[in-house]
Amino acid sequence: MSIPANVLIPAAAAAAFVATGIGAALSSLHRAGRPGRWLVPAMLAAVFFIGSLIPMQTGGAFGFWGEHTRNDWNNQIFLDLLLCAGCAYFLLLDRARAVSMRVLPWFFAIATLGSIGLLAMVARVLFLEDKARISVV
Repeated sequence: MSIPANVLIPAAAAAAFVATGIGAALSSLHRAGRPGRWLVPAMLAAVFFIGSLIPMQTGGAFGFWGEHTRNDWNNQIFLDLLLCAGCAYFLLLDRARAVSMRVLPWFFAIATLGSIGLLAMVARVLFLEDKARISVV
């Protein structure tokens, strides 16, 4: 018996999320000052973008809209995603400004690309923080 991809992928993603979250809480690897931390969100953004090309090809650029307007649970999921993205953007603003990033274009990247834009912004902030730390030393 094989597990369908539409069940396996979310289950694997949930397991990876839990393992990574607990691992990060218990580890010192994520701490500021470690060079190259920007590579993780950059790679996740690239992989998720590539993976998003398949549903975009079959459902179009706005194929997600029907999924988020189908019923109350789908509405709730969409609102949850917007709140999470908004919180993450809000928390990144001071760090982004501190490394001279223009933040409004990043808001539009997040608004149009979702997690892909947010991961790219996180990667850029971490990259510029690394670059600033290296130039000071």
